[in-house]
Amino acid sequence: MAGLVDGAAGLLSRRLVITTWIPLFVLLAVLLALAAAGLGWTTVTDAWDSVPADLRVLAGLALLAATTMLAHLLNAVRPQIVRLYEGYWPERLERRYVRHHLRVHARLKLDTAGGPWPLDYPRLARRVRSTRLGNILRAAEEHPLRQYGLPAAIVWPRLYGTLPEAFRATFGAVAADFELMITISVLGLVLAVTGPVLAALLLPWYVAPLVLLAGAAVFWLGCLAATRAAVPYANQIRAAFDVHRWRLLEAAGLRLPTSYDEERAQWTQLRKLWVGAGPDADRGDSLRYPSDEPPQTITLVHAPPESGPAPERPPEPVPPASSTPPAPETRIAPGAPASTGTAPPAGRQAPDGTATSGTERLPRLGRDLGLVLAVALLVTAAVTGTWQSVRAEPAETSRALPPFHQVTADDLKRDRRELTQRYTLKALPEGAEVDRGSLGPKLPAGALSGRLITTIACAKGNQLLVRQGDRVTIRWTPPGAAAARQVKDALILQLLADDRAVVAVRLADVTRLPTTVTAQLVRP
Repeated sequence: MAGLVDGAAGLLSRRLVITTWIPLFVLLAVLLALAAAGLGWTTVTDAWDSVPADLRVLAGLALLAATTMLAHLLNAVRPQIVRLYEGYWPERLERRYVRHHLRVHARLKLDTAGGPWPLDYPRLARRVRSTRLGNILRAAEEHPLRQYGLPAAIVWPRLYGTLPEAFRATFGAVAADFELMITISVLGLVLAVTGPVLAALLLPWYVAPLVLLAGAAVFWLGCLAATRAAVPYANQIRAAFDVHRWRLLEAAGLRLPTSYDEERAQWTQLRKLWVGAGPDADRGDSLRYPSDEPPQTITLVHAPPESGPAPERPPEPVPPASSTPPAPETRIAPGAPASTGTAPPAGRQAPDGTATSGTERLPRLGRDLGLVLAVALLVTAAVTGTWQSVRAEPAETSRALPPFHQVTADDLKRDRRELTQRYTLKALPEGAEVDRGSLGPKLPAGALSGRLITTIACAKGNQLLVRQGDRVTIRWTPPGAAAARQVKDALILQLLADDRAVVAVRLADVTRLPTTVTAQLVRP
C-alpha cells in the first residue's frame, strides 16, 4: 500500500505540489470542515471510526487520486486563467475597464517625455490591457519586439530550451511564485461560490455570508499578490531576451551578427521563417547561414589588432543610446485606420470613442467588484436567512401518529420534504408540532413495512458502534449453547440510555430474538 502512495506522489512534481496540489487540498479541507461542522463533529468522527481500516486506506487513496487529477487539470488550464487575469475578456467588458488604464498611459507619456519608460505599462497605447497584471506582462512581451524585433510568443518556446540551467532555476522559482498566487486567487473564488451554498444547507444563516466574504478576500488578496509576483516574472523574461537570445542563434547553427542593424534584420527574417511565411527573396543572406569564410575579427576602435586567434564569439551589439530602434511591423486590418502607437492626448478620446483622461470618473474594476461583493453579501444573507426561517417553522401533524411510524406527506399539514420518510420516536397527537428532534433519520420508502418493532438488551458499550437508522446483524449466544445465533437485516430505530435498543426485524425473525441475554449489534 505504501508503494501505491509513493507512486501516486511521484506523479506530482515539486513545483506542481507547491503551486497547485497544496492549495487545492486546503480548499477541500475547508469545505469538508464546513460539512463536518454542519453535520456535527461527533457524528462525523463516529462514522469515520466505524469504517473498517482497509476502507479508510482506500478512501485516502481515492482522495489522493482525485486531488492529483484536479491538480493536473488546474495546471493545464492555468494559461487560460492567466489570460483572464490579464484582461482578455469580451470586447464590451474589456473596453469598459481599459479606459482607466488608457488615461494612466496618457499621463505617463506626458510625464516621461524623453525619459525612461516605466516597466508596468507597454509603450504603445493599443497594447494597453484592462488590468494591471495584463499591462505588466504585456510590457514584458513588448520589450523584445521593440528592441530586437522578436515576438515573445513565437520566440520564447524556442529560446527557453537554450537557456542555461542556473537561469532556468531562477526563472522557475519566480514563475512558481506567480503561479501559486494565481492558484490561490482562483481557489478563493471557488470557495466564495461553493462555500456559502454548503453553509446555507448545514449551518446557521450568518455563516454563509461570512464564508462568502472570506472567499472573496482570498480571491482579492491573491489577485494583488499575483500582480506583485508578475513584476519579477516579467523582469526575468526581459533578462532572458537581453542576455541569452544569441544562444538561440548558436543552437540553430547560424552566424552571430556584428551590428545592431544586422541583428534586427536577422531576427526579422527568422521570425518570418518561423511563422511559415519564409524569408524575403532578397534578404536570404540576412539569416546568416554558416559559410566557409573565416570568422570576422572585431577589434576596439583605434586599437591595433592583437595577435593570436580571433575570438570565437563576438560581443553582443547593443542599440546605440542616441538612436531609437525602428518600430516593429504591425498588422492592420483591412479598412482600419493606421495607428501611430501613441496614447490620445489628455482630455481627448481614444479611437473607439472612449475617454482616456480628463475629469470624467471612469469605471474601475476594483470598485465594481466591491459593489458586486456587497450585493452578493446582502443577497446571500437575505436568501439564507429567509430559507432557514421557513425551514425552522415547525410543521404540524394532520392526524395522530403512533411511535415509530414512517412519516409521509399526508401526515403533515404543510409540505416539508425534509421531514418525510423519517419516523416518529414517540406518539404524536393531531396538530402536534414536528421537527427533526422528534423524528429519527430518513429511511427508504416502505422500510418498516412487514417488520415488528421490539426492544432488546445490548452489550455494554455496543451503542457507541452503531447509529439510529443502521442496518445491523444481531448476534448472541444462548446459555449453555456452544454456537452463536444471529438475526440479519435488523433496523436500529432508537438507542436507549440503559444499554437497550429499539429494533425493527422481519416477522419471521421475531421468535428467534434473545430474551434473557444481551446481544451484539454488528454493522455489516
